[in-house]
This record gives sequence, C-alpha cells and structure tokens, in this order.
Amino acid sequence: MTRLPMTTLPAKLHGSIVPLSPTTVWRWARCRRLYLLRNLVQLPGVDAGPWSAEGSRIHAVLNHLHREGSCRDANVVERMVASYAHGDDERLRGFITRHARRCPVGDARYEGGEVPLGRFHRSPPPLFTVSASIDALWVHDGILDARDYKTGAGVVEDLSRDVRARAQAWLLDARARALGLRLRLRYEFLAPEIADDPSPWDPEPDEIDEIEEELRRAAESIRAEREFRGVGEPAVCRTCEYRSICADAAPGSDGPENAVEGTRG
Repeated sequence: MTRLPMTTLPAKLHGSIVPLSPTTVWRWARCRRLYLLRNLVQLPGVDAGPWSAEGSRIHAVLNHLHREGSCRDANVVERMVASYAHGDDERLRGFITRHARRCPVGDARYEGGEVPLGRFHRSPPPLFTVSASIDALWVHDGILDARDYKTGAGVVEDLSRDVRARAQAWLLDARARALGLRLRLRYEFLAPEIADDPSPWDPEPDEIDEIEEELRRAAESIRAEREFRGVGEPAVCRTCEYRSICADAAPGSDGPENAVEGTRG
C-alpha cells in the first residue's frame, strides 16, 4: 500500500474559528499527522479495527434505559436486553450491571444522555469553539454530575491530567455555572477486564482558567502548523487507523496483528 509522504500545506487551512472537541484535542496532542488525516482531510480510517460498534450500542442502551426507568429495575433491564442484546444477553447484562454500581442513587435527576454542548472562546485570540456530546448528565446534591462511558480497554489514571477530560471540563463548566451547580466529571470504565475507575474530578475555577489557556494555545498551534509530521512512536502508531499509509509510522506498526479495539469518546 502506498504511504503518504510528509508534506507542507498552505497557510489557510482553517476558517476564522478553530473547531475543537475533546477527541480533536487528544488527536492533536497524540500525533499531528493523525489530526491532519482525520480532522482536516477527513480521510476514512484505512486500518480501523472493530472500533465503536459495541460502544455505540452500550451508550444507546444506557440512555434509553435511564429514560425508561432505572438501571437497577430488573424489569426495565430485561426489556433493554431483549431489545438490544442480539443474542449476547449476558455480555450486555454485564455492562448494565457494572454501570449500575456507579450510577447515582437517591434523588439524582437524569438530565439526559448524548447531550450536545458547545462553548465559544473569543479573547484573547484565536477564536475557537469546543463541542461534544456528553454521555450522561445527572443533578444531585448541588452537583452537575457528568459521565463519560468507556467500553474499551484503555485506562486513564487521573482525569485532571487527561486532555479529553480537561476539554470536557471547560465545556461543561458553563453549563454547571448557568445552573448554579458544582461540576463533577467521572469516567465509567465498563469493560469487564477493568476493575476500577479513576477518581471523579471536581475542577476548581483556577483549573478551568488554566484549561481555557491550554485550549487557546492548542488552537494557536493548530493554526500555525504546516508540516503535520507523524510522531513515529510504536505505542502510538500500532493503534493508529492510518498506520499502513503513513510515511512516518514506526517500523513494524502496520501489521494486522496490531489492530486493536478502540474506545468511543
């Protein structure tokens, strides 16, 4: 398969506003070439594995389940399993059970799933937006409790240091303040091979200010980038969906044995 050479691109790649998302920021931090191919060229994944089919199904099940009733209601759960399991009842039941252990209890109010949010930064320049679909929002105990469901095998140890979580926190901060609530962000790792989640994160106002500046600097560097070199590191390249066509890919990273399941979100 032909590998794409490194190239220098013309100056005007973006409009006046740089569009960001938690995943976009993650791609940019991970590999400039990955950002180029996925976000600017919008090239379909060449080496993509079985990425998000199961993840998307679990997200849909949990959202529907909470709108129908409770993840702790056996009758509601069985209706979901009958509708969505497609012959793999125990596996789907396992995802729901692992989620139910983490789900808010008591007087928590479900604000919705797959909630689209956006936030705009004007000054200092450059202008940028951050947008994302939040997997689940709950309100309880004066807290806006935002959940990100993870169904793959990746692990995050500290949300306050994860670039995706930081972008989500800045995006969610405006919603929390508008509601007069404190923000809490939590990742729920629901795959059976992962036993524990990272600790929930309640970002402080000074952390939100730091994140905004980080996002501004990222937008600034994105606008200035021209070469988009690949990072060439085996740990990054072996799971990249463009590894077989990237001239900067680490040697030996483009074999089929390196295709792995990704995570949604």
